[in-house]
Amino acid sequence: EGQEAVPQGDGFASFTVTPDGLATMAGRLADGTVLTGAGFVTRTGTVLVQRFLDAGVSSVQGWTVLNGTSAVRWLKGPQAPASRTYAAGFGPLNLGVTSALHVTPAAGQIVLGLPNVPGNAQLSMASGGLAAPLNLVFRLTTTHQVVVQTPNPNLLTLTVSPVTGRYSGRFSLTDGGVTRQAVVEGLTVGGQSAGYFLLPKAGPPSATAPLLSGQAVLRAAGP
Repeated sequence: EGQEAVPQGDGFASFTVTPDGLATMAGRLADGTVLTGAGFVTRTGTVLVQRFLDAGVSSVQGWTVLNGTSAVRWLKGPQAPASRTYAAGFGPLNLGVTSALHVTPAAGQIVLGLPNVPGNAQLSMASGGLAAPLNLVFRLTTTHQVVVQTPNPNLLTLTVSPVTGRYSGRFSLTDGGVTRQAVVEGLTVGGQSAGYFLLPKAGPPSATAPLLSGQAVLRAAGP
């Protein structure tokens, strides 16, 4: 569907599993909605995700495979008029889910297997109100510090956790003298990453404009 009708970014979630099989979920949907929950892992390695949101008008439901591919169904009901994220609602959408075991990098190693060289990583953004794809290059060190070279016209800030695989931050975009600031959230796992940014729509005042969701992928720098 059109970029302004449904989020174009990727949601994500992580599951922490106890020895007795209880899986605790923590993540976010592609519109920024916090996603939490818990359930027991079945003998086939699946967990039931069934969360009712927004006072019951929205939901995420489906059996998720913890190491493989599956799907969930996301419905967002109409929101309050003051809501800035897809107030008209959408769906249901069938979302593909890819999952894998997250392994904390060993000492001296970097998430995603990135080489330890300057300019080894980039945040690749697309859709979500961007006129063209945006790639912001930086260095991710062996201590998982993000080093952005100057000048830094997009004012990129980013943190990456090797323990959880989560990344989050902000960047700015200036068009016609108007600066819009976006938030970024995502997750690395299994040598891949998935995430989203939320950017105010161009035109209305940035503080009250609808927020559009686009992809924000952390990956090795390059074409």
